[in-house]
Amino acid sequence: MGLADRTHTFWQVFRAESPPGARLRRRVAATAAMVVFMLALLATVGFLRIALIAVAVVALVTGAAAILLVIGRYRAPLVGLGSVVVRRAASLGSSVAAAVARRTSRLVRSGSQAAVVARQRADACLPELRDGYVRAQAAVAQQIAAATTEVQRRVRAATTAVRAHSDACATRTTVARDREALRANAAGAQLRRVGAYLEAAEQHRVALGIFSELGDRRSAALSLNNLALALDRAGDSSALVLYEESASILGELGEEQQEGEVIANLALALRRRGSEERSAEVLEIALGKLNPESQAYRTVEGLSRAS
Repeated sequence: MGLADRTHTFWQVFRAESPPGARLRRRVAATAAMVVFMLALLATVGFLRIALIAVAVVALVTGAAAILLVIGRYRAPLVGLGSVVVRRAASLGSSVAAAVARRTSRLVRSGSQAAVVARQRADACLPELRDGYVRAQAAVAQQIAAATTEVQRRVRAATTAVRAHSDACATRTTVARDREALRANAAGAQLRRVGAYLEAAEQHRVALGIFSELGDRRSAALSLNNLALALDRAGDSSALVLYEESASILGELGEEQQEGEVIANLALALRRRGSEERSAEVLEIALGKLNPESQAYRTVEGLSRAS
């Protein structure tokens, strides 16, 4: 006897209103009570997970037995029903496949025609599009060139303005510094006239520094001469070197008149220190540099005759 037949017999006896059925039901109830008691006991001692697993196993076994019973009793009807379902599904699938194939074929033909029409239209519009692209490119190039030219013009204008401003600032600075040096030289000359030779020397040093900073060699050489005059009157022998340096610069610049006057100052400084012969020689050199029509020439000539 198979499992399905045994299960069917068990179920018939379990349902029957007879002494065997009553005994079977009592036994099932006692077994169930025992199972419930064991599960409760396991849960009490902390084995709840094991109890749940046991319940799940019992439920699976019971469900499997019920399924086997149903299959055993209704195998033939289920097989027939499955065959009908399979045949109908196959027929429906064939119909759907044929419909899809027909629809796909129509879509492919429509798509091909549309592609041909679109290509023809594109070929017709291509020259116009190319001309439009060329015109747009030319317009953009013209705009870029115009913008570039405008930017370059503005940059040149800004550069010119900045350069002009810088030049103006530099000119104003140069003029101001030049005036400051001239004032220092004038103050030094005034101090020399009142006998404040050391204070005069300081003013002439200020003027010398400014003219040297500005790169004005001629004015710097004349300031050297003024500084030598102040130091000479103060008894400083370094004035002789400053006279020679001043005369050398003026000679390089071609300023012979000023060079002759500085050399004459050197000759007078040598005479004050007792170098009569050397002073006379230097006076002759000064006369060779001075303009014969100038007052300085006549003064130096008189000094030379007196010596």
